[in-house]
Amino acid sequence: MSRYYLIYFICIIFFYSCKESNAPDVSDIQADFELIRTEKVLTDIQTLEDFNKAIATHPAFYDLYFKNIIHINPGNDKDSLFAEFINFKQDSTVIAVNEFIEKEFSDFKSVQSDLKSFFKYLQYYFPDQFQVPNVYTINSDFG
Repeated sequence: MSRYYLIYFICIIFFYSCKESNAPDVSDIQADFELIRTEKVLTDIQTLEDFNKAIATHPAFYDLYFKNIIHINPGNDKDSLFAEFINFKQDSTVIAVNEFIEKEFSDFKSVQSDLKSFFKYLQYYFPDQFQVPNVYTINSDFG
């Protein structure tokens, strides 16, 4: 019986201790970043022109994405890369994951707000070592 009282007491202390916030005030810290929803950009690609335009906006990211994440790498031939990308995009699993992402994450404002808060705290604690990055969301064959 005394064991239940101890567990009850620990739970009460735990819940009451969580109400105090020792977090520093970061409201005056700027943490501007760009959130790039690449899964939306890639889903909207229909033509080679759309494809080239997307790659031109963030070439380093897309190079990494195609070669190392979804593993399509036909060298420097953009036509072959586009054809392989369209095959990837038309895969039934990728389509299902894209539909799930669109349904579950259509409103990304809360995630963006959480990221902004996170970056502010990082800048507070590491002012000289941290630079706010851009954030890329992706869809891969891992889901």
